[in-house]
Amino acid sequence: MNENVYNKLKEINFESLVLLLFIVAAGIDIVANDELRKIYTSGNGKENVRKKYILASCLVIVVFAYFAYVNYQKLKRFDRLSKEYQCAYVRFIGSVFALVGEILILAYFINTPEFNDR
Repeated sequence: MNENVYNKLKEINFESLVLLLFIVAAGIDIVANDELRKIYTSGNGKENVRKKYILASCLVIVVFAYFAYVNYQKLKRFDRLSKEYQCAYVRFIGSVFALVGEILILAYFINTPEFNDR
């Protein structure tokens, strides 16, 4: 097996782990949403839910940062005047927006002392 194929397989394996991390974050978010429903009926346990949202948000930030990095690496491969560059640029900008958006969500979770709703 040549080195290029080996590197591509290594990249695919790492991407699988990143996507698994995203699925775990989604699972944590689902559990936190369920607990939030219970809080609305009982009124206690808000801090525990807040911590779960913060954990899920941190995991999603790792995933989005990875995709921003990958999209940036792909962007560097193309000539600036090519259509491929334009498409890669749009993908990179989109991943940066997703990353910044999730960072803002995390900042909200961290800086909101009385966590009421998402």
